[in-house]
Amino acid sequence: MLQIVDPDYAEELTERAGDIPSHLAFYIDYEFTGSDMKLSGGVYIIEISFGEIHVF
Repeated sequence: MLQIVDPDYAEELTERAGDIPSHLAFYIDYEFTGSDMKLSGGVYIIEISFGEIHVF
């Protein structure tokens, strides 16, 4: 099963990177951003047990 980064986590990381203008914030798809982070190797996900995961 392909694990993606939680959209809330992706949003938090994006907002930490800098201010997002309010007129552009509507266009950001955090679910896609999280998926892209995983597929590009930007994050590493380890499933421990019973659906518990760690994101590095």
